[in-house]
Amino acid sequence: MKNSSILIVDDEPGNFLVIEALLGNQDYQLHYAASGYEALDSLSSIQPDVILLDVMMPVLNGLEVCEKITAMPLWRAIPIIMVTALTNKEVLSRCLKAGASDYITQPVGGVELRAKVHSMLRIKHQHDDLQAALKRQESLEAEKVGFLENYNIKLVQQVEERTAILKATLEREQLVARIATQIRSSLHLQEILETTVQEVRSLLGCDYAIIWRFQADWSATVVANAIASGLPCAMGEQVYVRQFSPDWIALYLKGQIRVVTDTDAAEVEDCRQESLEKLQIRAKILVPILQGDHLWGLLSVAQRQTPRQWHPHETTLLKQLATQLAIAIQNACLFEQVRGDRERLKCLSSRLIEAQEIERRHIAYELHDEIGQALTAVKINLQASQRSLSAAGEPLALQESIAIVDGALQQVRNLALDLRPSILDDLGLLAALRWYLDRQSQRTKTPINFVCGVGQIALPPNLEMVCFRIVQEALNNIAKHAQATHVTVQLNQQQETIHLTIRDDGIGFNVEAAQRQAARGSSLGLLGMEERATLVGGELRIVSTSGKGTKINAAFPINFFMVEPP
Repeated sequence: MKNSSILIVDDEPGNFLVIEALLGNQDYQLHYAASGYEALDSLSSIQPDVILLDVMMPVLNGLEVCEKITAMPLWRAIPIIMVTALTNKEVLSRCLKAGASDYITQPVGGVELRAKVHSMLRIKHQHDDLQAALKRQESLEAEKVGFLENYNIKLVQQVEERTAILKATLEREQLVARIATQIRSSLHLQEILETTVQEVRSLLGCDYAIIWRFQADWSATVVANAIASGLPCAMGEQVYVRQFSPDWIALYLKGQIRVVTDTDAAEVEDCRQESLEKLQIRAKILVPILQGDHLWGLLSVAQRQTPRQWHPHETTLLKQLATQLAIAIQNACLFEQVRGDRERLKCLSSRLIEAQEIERRHIAYELHDEIGQALTAVKINLQASQRSLSAAGEPLALQESIAIVDGALQQVRNLALDLRPSILDDLGLLAALRWYLDRQSQRTKTPINFVCGVGQIALPPNLEMVCFRIVQEALNNIAKHAQATHVTVQLNQQQETIHLTIRDDGIGFNVEAAQRQAARGSSLGLLGMEERATLVGGELRIVSTSGKGTKINAAFPINFFMVEPP
């Protein structure tokens, strides 16, 4: 897709360079717009084939830009890929509702970006081809009228024949586009394969539609099949490379299609004749499914008992569908890879947080039991020495030493409590929150109201720790930045869900800007709270208004901890 035009809309110029580097040497014409209005003004001059649109932009955000573009008939066919750092379902749903064709989350991965851009370019080019075909049809219809007026019936018949061919071609392209949309609407490989064979068998009216997948040893297995009623199922059947002619393997790798109108008249190896007789196949078409230079498998249709003269448009249709299927397979594989990577990352994050909590507990115990006891012993010895001296002869240095030890002992206790309050392990979340809120209120001189509606239920330890850490992080942020005069912490249970709310009447902040900064690594507090909530199956939302304070809502399903891992 050389010379395809791509418009990148982002208020951060550095992101354009990142995307340019990730796309690599693809011969794309890249254009940059720093705002939504600049992007709208440049559409006529650039005429992009694909738009990469940042969701979070000042003045006119990405969702508003997307709605404006899709509302204009001239540009609504341009595929739009939304680029967002947010991954919650509501934001992604708003992207698609605004008219986006797809979305990609930050940080952007090169493989995913190239695959989605390539896919959207194919869709755009297919649309352009379809529009061109429609214009050609309109042109031929006009030509037909002219011939009827100026030429004889023979010329009119020729025009009708050409129109019929073009109409059939257009209908076939529309059909391919419809099936391709169905295939690519899913990212689950088996669902894609099953949809393909069902559509192909229904379309061609054949007895079998089968997809074979090659393995590393060139054995091939039936991974999807659609068959006429009463016929033997081919699902799971396996054949080996010796049953495929080496010459044909080489041709398949070049994209060659094999068409057999009658297996009885064709030269078929004995080892393959047995398989054909088992399924009673007399006519077939084999179309390669290619992933670059790799032969992934074969799309096969077959007729049993009687020969069949396959029409050229049927083979063309199968070849087009095999191309669309190859794209869908690649997208599904990329999706599975990304999902697997995310699951591994989630597992690693969970283990990291668990290790942090274990280390916090260990350090807290060491501070309290070892260093705290040592300082207490030193203090007792100093006090004993103080009592043994006369009041007149008591040295000032001894008094200062006792004061220093007192201060160090209190600091050690505070550090141990901040790292891992033992009350959380001993008495549970409610007692720990009441203790911590009272302690924080005394530190900051800010009234903190605790509203509890969960009763004395025993929550899972992981959930208790997550709730406590979110409250701890939120109150630390309020103390540092909010300038609040009052804070409310509320913990409620609604059926099988725990709701945690932290509200202050401070100065507020720009949540979207803070999230963008957090995504760039400048602040880890927000990310830490969101990560902890996500790892226990919960959701965290922050709403803040300048001058009217901030509200943090977190919801956690209790039954998340009752499900056995697969």
